[in-house]
Amino acid sequence: MPHVNIPESLRPLTGGAKSVVVPGNDIGEMLDSLEARFPGIGQHLREGDSLSPTLMVCIRTIGAEVGVVADSLSCHVGDNDEIIFANSMVG
Repeated sequence: MPHVNIPESLRPLTGGAKSVVVPGNDIGEMLDSLEARFPGIGQHLREGDSLSPTLMVCIRTIGAEVGVVADSLSCHVGDNDEIIFANSMVG
């Protein structure tokens, strides 16, 4: 299952957890799993049927030096992937 790094600003919603493991085959399913486990977290990560425009989501295979930036909820995630949320640099 994907490993999700929780941004410091959202840790109060996860009981302080810095990282969690949740099921999902793509970003949308993973966010659904996060919301089911931590009600209210989803409103900070999505906007309707899209990723929040103020959010950048990086998918990195554990042990790899480089990752990819997810551009939609349908981006595939694997069991050995680490998901990293960061504030987007939109101006």
